Amino acid sequence: MSQIEFSHDKANEVKKDLITLYTKLLSDIIKETIYFMGNFEKHEYQQPISRVGLVGFDKGVRTNLDKLNYDIEKLIDSVLEEELIMFEDHLTDVYLDIFANELRLEEALENKWCGTNFRDVLKENARKYTHKIKKEINAGLIRGDSKKQLKSNITKLVNSFNSNTDTVLTTETTYMNSQALLDKGSDEGYSKVRVIEILDMKTCKLCAEMHNAIIPLEYAEIGSNIPPFHPRCRGDIEYIK
Repeated sequence: MSQIEFSHDKANEVKKDLITLYTKLLSDIIKETIYFMGNFEKHEYQQPISRVGLVGFDKGVRTNLDKLNYDIEKLIDSVLEEELIMFEDHLTDVYLDIFANELRLEEALENKWCGTNFRDVLKENARKYTHKIKKEINAGLIRGDSKKQLKSNITKLVNSFNSNTDTVLTTETTYMNSQALLDKGSDEGYSKVRVIEILDMKTCKLCAEMHNAIIPLEYAEIGSNIPPFHPRCRGDIEYIK
């Protein structure tokens, strides 16, 4: 088993935990939404919203809808907190399994190798989906969607949220794998690395072209000539004397 395959096997264990996390998130959001719908008849909120927006809400209904939106924000914030811990623990394991250097580990975790890092990406992902889910629930109430339709729409958004997080995990695992190998190679006096790509039906043209490319360590740049080259990239590197 190659180093990158070993690193991604570790990521697969994290993915199982993420699925559990998002399954609970979906259940909690649906429960809160159905509870809201069960406490107010459609005519109490549907027509005023469609006519004049949230300002037209009956005061009690508006307050409770605000609470629903707030509760959704708190649920997603809670998921984000767990994600950040899970990601940091996983990426730490990937790095230290290759190169046992705590100082360089901290640099790797903080490095904004693509203009940002995993923390910023996860926070932005959570912010974006909080907005999308709240917007969809509010729009569904305006349209007068059934509970079944709202459940379906919320499920699609939460599944998409999970998929995006999965993409971040795969990509950041490849990044941390490469960064640890580069740091270790530099520390041990290697001068070059070779790019090794998994060649199968999923391999993109860029990765196929980069396969077997030899890169001097002094010019190695993750995202440019060292994988990951794109989201979900599975590339690896090996040392050359």
